[in-house]
Amino acid sequence: MTDTYGIDDDIAWSHAGLVSAGTGVMEAALGGVASGALKNLFGLGFGGALNKAVSKWFVSGKMGLAGKALMDWASEVAEEGLTEGAETVFEGSVINMAAGKQRKRDIERLRGIYAGPIEETAAWLEAELEKHPEIARKEA
Repeated sequence: MTDTYGIDDDIAWSHAGLVSAGTGVMEAALGGVASGALKNLFGLGFGGALNKAVSKWFVSGKMGLAGKALMDWASEVAEEGLTEGAETVFEGSVINMAAGKQRKRDIERLRGIYAGPIEETAAWLEAELEKHPEIARKEA
């Protein structure tokens, strides 16, 4: 039985487990890493200037709750984008692996289906050529 990708269920299920495990690991690992990386980017990447300016805004009360909420939202969006992007690339590579296994299986199935008729046809042609010695044959 195959699904919409044309991959047999046993191959699809084994690779789905790999995608699930990999996605879980990425969610656990990249969630904290992305958040920390963004904080470091803003804190160190700009020599601390942006971090100091934001701190002054908070201390002075000019930033307010809406500004903090906006910064938290932007950080969350960036973190989620990084995680989802990595998961998409990983899932695509696993689907390609599954498709490769399916392709090999399909080739073997086709060989099994057509091997008999091809051998029969080749034997028939050999027998016909034996009846006509005037036809020159090339050996492959």
